[in-house]
Amino acid sequence: MANIPTIISYPVAKTNLLSLFRIWCRIKKFSPEILYATYPSNTLFQTLIAIVSRARMKIRHEHPRDKKSHIDYKFVYNKIITLDPKKNQVENNLRLSEMATVYTKSPFPSIKWPYSLETLNQSITPRNSAMPVIGLHAGGNQAVKQYPARTFAEVVRILGQQGYHIIILGSDKEKQINSQIIKYARIKNIQDLTGRFTLGELGRVLSSCRCLLCNDNGIMHLADWLGIPLVVLFSQTDPVKVGPIHSRCRILNHPKDISAIKSDQVVAEIHTLLKTVHPKTGFSCKMD
Repeated sequence: MANIPTIISYPVAKTNLLSLFRIWCRIKKFSPEILYATYPSNTLFQTLIAIVSRARMKIRHEHPRDKKSHIDYKFVYNKIITLDPKKNQVENNLRLSEMATVYTKSPFPSIKWPYSLETLNQSITPRNSAMPVIGLHAGGNQAVKQYPARTFAEVVRILGQQGYHIIILGSDKEKQINSQIIKYARIKNIQDLTGRFTLGELGRVLSSCRCLLCNDNGIMHLADWLGIPLVVLFSQTDPVKVGPIHSRCRILNHPKDISAIKSDQVVAEIHTLLKTVHPKTGFSCKMD
């Protein structure tokens, strides 16, 4: 079995010696082979982190918005990559991964899941086995980017009446909004799977869905990476720069107010998407 490089990320909230020591403790514990220094990566603090990491490959973003410095610390890094501000951030990050040889150009990953699909599918219990399954992840890291529970419930109610089985996904953080959606939807073919799965298991469960409806969040990127058909609701951020990069998606974007997106618009986009993907595999198929 090939050795898999260890990649560690670290949040930099405060640039002081205590923060540096804590980061060093994490790095020492995991012994990373690769270090990604994201912008602003030309500061002394970031450079010290790169040095203490002792990673065999150190890669640095060079971003137009980096703070200007009189001292150039480029000599610490193996590779310097200039980001294209016009490209999707995922594409920029994949370019980094290519440089570190941890990413192949295959459109979707070939994964040997440690979880049995048959075992996890026992958790998904449609009233009728012929019912197509649609996943819903209502979470978001900012309130202004989170679609209202009542409107999500309207979408779920319509889909349920049309014969879809809806599975509600998320971690414990989504318990409140998920319970509200279920309360307002008032349909039987809905199933609450909040907090039931690890991230790896969630990826496996997503692969059994015809599509996933979600806000702009981390699960969107997981599903996009796995090639799961997506309908994503955006606001405040630019989907061209931070949205899905694969073609199996439909985007609804209101720049200022996500609640202005109507439930019938969401349902229409789901129907449009489902016409263009294979009913069993979820992979794109040409329309006649």
